[in-house]
Amino acid sequence: ILGTLCLPWKLTSDANSYIFVWLTGYGAFLAPILGIMLCDYFLIRNQNLVLEDLYSADENSSYYFTNGVNYKAMLAFAVGVLANLPGFLHAVGLWPSSMLPQCLALAYDCAWFVGVLVGGCAHFALEKFLPRSSYISSSCTKSRFEAMRWRDVMKPIRTTRKLVKFDEITPHNIYTFCHTNTTTNHHV
Repeated sequence: ILGTLCLPWKLTSDANSYIFVWLTGYGAFLAPILGIMLCDYFLIRNQNLVLEDLYSADENSSYYFTNGVNYKAMLAFAVGVLANLPGFLHAVGLWPSSMLPQCLALAYDCAWFVGVLVGGCAHFALEKFLPRSSYISSSCTKSRFEAMRWRDVMKPIRTTRKLVKFDEITPHNIYTFCHTNTTTNHHV
């Protein structure tokens, strides 16, 4: 029913409207999410993850934020989407060409890149000017659970002689691996 309500025959009836309105608009909506994720992982957390906290609903975990919602990331997402909104409104015919500055039209033509850049920069600015008290959970002990880079967890799994299938790499298997190998050197 939902597939019929979105009128897919209207989306595909004209290649111009499908590509430059629907796909570009969809990309403008998703791009800030990528920018926020990249910024958070590479710039804010320096590629460090607390594996226990990724799957925890504890209020003291590193990823719980405020009632389970990261409002700064939501605001950065809104800023990233708003950067492309005038161009989108022009593309669907709700904003006249005479009132749209050329820079906003160009921004919508590059909506994916603009969304990633604006969403990521907004998230970075919000995290730097309004920081959390801690990114590492106070419930974690350094001996058992430490912030680890993804490649440090996966490297011992990849270097074993047993062939690991993609569907065997699950959060539970990684969690079990980290618990059973806490005394071994992960940086082989």
